[in-house]
Amino acid sequence: MKESELIRDFSSRVVEIVNQIRSCGDTVQENGVVEKVLRSLPSNFDHAAAAAIEESKDLPKMTRYELTELLLAHEQRINRSSNNQLVEQAF
Repeated sequence: MKESELIRDFSSRVVEIVNQIRSCGDTVQENGVVEKVLRSLPSNFDHAAAAAIEESKDLPKMTRYELTELLLAHEQRINRSSNNQLVEQAF
């Protein structure tokens, strides 16, 4: 995942890659995709969130769609926090 890339865009790219692999006849395990997505999060993304997801959820049963929803929620919290800091700095 690129530093400035949004979770939604990254997720779309992952879906496209998985679909391409499957169209070639290869199998892709859902839990493998989930683990790779978690490992590919950039440094600006809170690694504590990734660790919390790994510890609190059953990763072998988690789908990439469930992971995407969790990451989107976390991204929104990060953005909200950043916006609040900007407003506070303005005053």
